[in-house]
Amino acid sequence: MIGSITKLEFKNESLDIINSFNELDNWPVVYLIANNEEIYVGETQNIGTRFIQHYQNAKRRTLKDFYIIYDKQFNKSAILDIEQNLIHLFSADNVYRLQNLNNGQSKYHNYYQKSLYLNKLDSIWLELKKHGLKIKDSVLTLQNNDIFKFSPYHALTSEQNDACNVIINDIIHKLDNKLHGISVIKGEPGSGKTILLINLIYKLVNGQDIEINDDDLDNDSFLSYDLSTLLSLKAFAKAYPKKLKIGYVSPMAALRETLGKVFKDIKCGLSKSLVIGPSEAIKSIDEPYDILIIDESHRLTTRKNIQNYKSFQDCAKLLNLDDKKTNQLEMLLKSCKYAVLVYDENQSIKGSDISNDDFNRLTKDAKIFELKNQLRCKGNKNYIKYIDDILNVRDINKLTFDENIFDFKIFTNVNDLVNRIRSLDNKFGLSRVCAGYSWPWISNGLSLLEAKKENKYDINIDGNRYIWNIKSDNFILDNSGNETIGCVHRLQGYDLNYVGVIFGNEITFNKEKNIIEINKNNFYDINVKKSVDTLTLKNYILNTYRILLTRGIKGCYIYCCDKNLEEYFKKYIDLA
Repeated sequence: MIGSITKLEFKNESLDIINSFNELDNWPVVYLIANNEEIYVGETQNIGTRFIQHYQNAKRRTLKDFYIIYDKQFNKSAILDIEQNLIHLFSADNVYRLQNLNNGQSKYHNYYQKSLYLNKLDSIWLELKKHGLKIKDSVLTLQNNDIFKFSPYHALTSEQNDACNVIINDIIHKLDNKLHGISVIKGEPGSGKTILLINLIYKLVNGQDIEINDDDLDNDSFLSYDLSTLLSLKAFAKAYPKKLKIGYVSPMAALRETLGKVFKDIKCGLSKSLVIGPSEAIKSIDEPYDILIIDESHRLTTRKNIQNYKSFQDCAKLLNLDDKKTNQLEMLLKSCKYAVLVYDENQSIKGSDISNDDFNRLTKDAKIFELKNQLRCKGNKNYIKYIDDILNVRDINKLTFDENIFDFKIFTNVNDLVNRIRSLDNKFGLSRVCAGYSWPWISNGLSLLEAKKENKYDINIDGNRYIWNIKSDNFILDNSGNETIGCVHRLQGYDLNYVGVIFGNEITFNKEKNIIEINKNNFYDINVKKSVDTLTLKNYILNTYRILLTRGIKGCYIYCCDKNLEEYFKKYIDLA
């Protein structure tokens, strides 16, 4: 066999060719079967047997070409990982429709020299394109794509997988017995809460259409949930009196738009109509939802300082609730039979957000799941805790980070930080500068060109002028994002490769008291600071920076307008 990839016709005669390759005898390989429109990705240690199983499957017989990916360094863990990543990439590339509807999700594998094997993905992807597969984008481009980042084909960690199992079985039990149910998923930024929700809705939506084939059962990477759960879900979905009415609720408009587009484009049974806002879910009370999956539930609102009060009032009236006392969480719980909530009290950033006390009161009977792994930041869980310790001025030892893994630096010149991020964006993509809300948004409503032409620069730091995010709906992917400064409302719920964070003049360090303080007069998010005391506002501002500082996968850079704060941070963060 010449090379690492062999292409064969998917016909019976090819079995003799496969059996002639001595290298493949009881050796782990990844394989693909494809035609012009569909593709199946699998792994096996016995390629001959798997070929026969697939060839006897009527669904697979529509496919024409068979690709074998071989490497003398492959082991079982490596091929399971490469299989899952290829499924993920083909899904994001959005050319082929995956036949891996059931087993396209595998468990997260951590194993010796994992990075070595994943580094092979680029060359494998390029070779597959050379062998005739219709591949549009590079691995890097696809990994920056929303479809990739919010795909149901992410490998689940053990704790995610276990939570999924329990939640699905609890949904079945509660709905079968006409009981109301709640599950709450908690975890720090980057712990995989949203990915878990997307995996969950994928399974629930496709539950009735699940197929169990002999070749599936033989696949070691079979599913991210146990077979017993799979069979229970299939039986439940078929026996349920009607098609399950399921909604994915996002309180944040930008994230809602992103997920709606992903669900529309991903070709795996999900649809844009599944993604709804809180009011839309509540106003469907005449036909209540069976299941509501609610992301970022800490951003659900009370009536305090909200912009669209009439809609809030109308929703409360529909449910016979007192709009002065209720909140969106209570309304949503009354609008469904089962609710799955993601919650992180440290990501609450304004007075209209539901309080921790109200959340705990309304979910006191819920099943609670705590995600403890760090899946976003390569600085790992130590980084997240380190940020929290710094912001809370705790007595800690300085941590150092390998810049080749996670680059964490402080800049003394803001333009140097901005230029570094823009350079990284040109190289890796998905790199943005953001800031606390320490400047008024005078360019609001203008295009980038108009703002520059009319000289309406929002941010001025030592003579360096910048413009706030022009696009409020998709700052991350919009081309103007590279030239503007984002706020927390545009970044919450997303991740970046590199993030630059500007600490504005609303936050300072008091050297005498050894505490971080805030200055209300330099904070311009009116809806946040209205009717709140200084301590509460400080918590909102610290939560804002905590969110911004935890967006980066590969690195985070900091600049402080306040020199006392800069001096304090330098004790814990290396200079760029």
